[in-house]
Amino acid sequence: KKSEDFSLTLGGLAKAGGIAAGALAAFGAAIAVVIKTTADAGDELRDMALRTGVSVTALSELKHAAELSGASIEELEMGFRKLSAFMMNANQGASSAISTFDTLGIKFKDASGHLRAADDVFMDAVDALNSLSSETEKAAFAQELFGKSGTTLLPLIKEGKTGIAALREEARKLGITFTDLEANQADAFNDSMSRMTKALLGLKNAIGKELIPTFTIILEKITDFITKSESFAWALDLMKD
Repeated sequence: KKSEDFSLTLGGLAKAGGIAAGALAAFGAAIAVVIKTTADAGDELRDMALRTGVSVTALSELKHAAELSGASIEELEMGFRKLSAFMMNANQGASSAISTFDTLGIKFKDASGHLRAADDVFMDAVDALNSLSSETEKAAFAQELFGKSGTTLLPLIKEGKTGIAALREEARKLGITFTDLEANQADAFNDSMSRMTKALLGLKNAIGKELIPTFTIILEKITDFITKSESFAWALDLMKD
């Protein structure tokens, strides 16, 4: 009776241990997914900030606002890239770009004569476009400032400067924004993951390179053995018959 009870106890412990191990493995896998998806999001924003000249924080806030308005972060990026180029053209004296900024009452330079931050100019452009009475004019100017993304961004623009500021604040409260430091850390993590993956690939290649000559000889000997065996000759004769 005691031995039966002991066996049952051991069985129960083993089962509980198996369940616990499975739960820990699932938890570990879930944590890995959380880390990777977070790193990918931060890494993407970092790269986008480098391409647009807009800060990671501003992009992560505006991403939330754009998505709630039916636009994507990719369309927002395209808009910022066009706006930055348009500002640069105006700064270099392009009359058409200067005329557009003057018509809309948007300052593209600060008091020191330097180009303003693109996200600040964007927010001023939002108010300027919303002040236009003609929807046709609004769409035309949006395309001039933001390129092909201009019309896609119109629902976001219609939120107005105050509405977009509220959505940016909401993004901060929801904890879905990134700082430059956090984005850099995400990039460093992904780079480390990439290096580790390549190191494992290099190890696999090194093992394979060492084994290939040996296994080539083994395969040749096996082939030679088969072709010289009586069974092989018998099988060939049988097929001919």
